[in-house]
Amino acid sequence: MASLTEIPALRIASGYEGFAAIGSGGATTGLLILPEMFGVTAAMQDAARDFATAGIPTLVPNIFRRSANADALGYDGRDREIAQDRADNLDPDAACEDIELAIDALQSEVPSLRRVAALGHCIGGGLAVTALAKTRLFAAISYYGFGISKLGSALGHLAKPAQLHYGLDDPHIPISEVEAVKALSGSNPNVVVFEYQAAHSFCNPYRPMYDKVQATIAHERAFALIRD
Repeated sequence: MASLTEIPALRIASGYEGFAAIGSGGATTGLLILPEMFGVTAAMQDAARDFATAGIPTLVPNIFRRSANADALGYDGRDREIAQDRADNLDPDAACEDIELAIDALQSEVPSLRRVAALGHCIGGGLAVTALAKTRLFAAISYYGFGISKLGSALGHLAKPAQLHYGLDDPHIPISEVEAVKALSGSNPNVVVFEYQAAHSFCNPYRPMYDKVQATIAHERAFALIRD
């Protein structure tokens, strides 16, 4: 197990920060956690610690840094409305530019890194897959990511590995979306779809939908893809 250094507000660029958890050096693979619409929450920070403790330096960039309210938000009430609005208005091209900056920032902190993957929750999951073909990311992992079918036939041509994890009891992502993603990715061996008897946010221990058993399976699959 790696010792841990935390940087609560790692400067990525002017006006752009993230939470970093970095192990004891020598790692060649790093990870960006692209957060759910609620931002760089305690849940996302805990996830970064988990990967860093296992030897994978991890950065949670604030993908909402261009929004009117870029703060971490609560899961209910007015905060939820603000979170949904900024998710609906996220510019994927600008976010991909920010992902490139985040890769640079993580590699600056850990010069031994040769490659960086992204693991996204919710809207961050869709963004991770979108960014895979547009950035230097070497792999993408999507936990219940939104809108991946909108990539269309590009899914069948992804040249880098993508893991897509879906809960079959997710009220926000219909089975039709999952089936569309599978059809569009076709026989592309780089795209792997995993299905779970679980709801949305089943990997987030701060949410009532959390399923420890299914989350552990998803985490192990993700770790197997990105480990050194």
